[in-house]
Amino acid sequence: FDPPTLAAPSLSSSPSPSQLSSSHNTTTMAPSLKLFYFGFAGRAEITRMLLNYGDLEFEEQNFSFAEWGADWKAKMEGVAYGQVPVLEVDGKALSQSTAIERYVAKLAGLYPEDAWEAAKVDEAASLAYEVFD
Repeated sequence: FDPPTLAAPSLSSSPSPSQLSSSHNTTTMAPSLKLFYFGFAGRAEITRMLLNYGDLEFEEQNFSFAEWGADWKAKMEGVAYGQVPVLEVDGKALSQSTAIERYVAKLAGLYPEDAWEAAKVDEAASLAYEVFD
């Protein structure tokens, strides 16, 4: 199996807030999603739960530690800061588990649009990370 050929994340090519709010609403076609991670729970498990809870179609590409060391780490170096999990969204790479989780929660309709309510969700999620890290 081969990882996708994806452009590395770039601040200069980041969409504007108005593009973000209109890019994935209920009237647009669902994006193509592919999750790259090891074959165990770890940092991708919350993303998996959100994808399944939201009944979002996705493909998963798992690999072992041996495969990561031998092949995948070098292939993903320019894609995701050399780290996983990575969520491929319509051929573009999104990395960092909390960013992926927020994105998927929005797709699943689980993330509030109200800024204060969203901040309170982030607060609770941050607390959970601090407790378990």
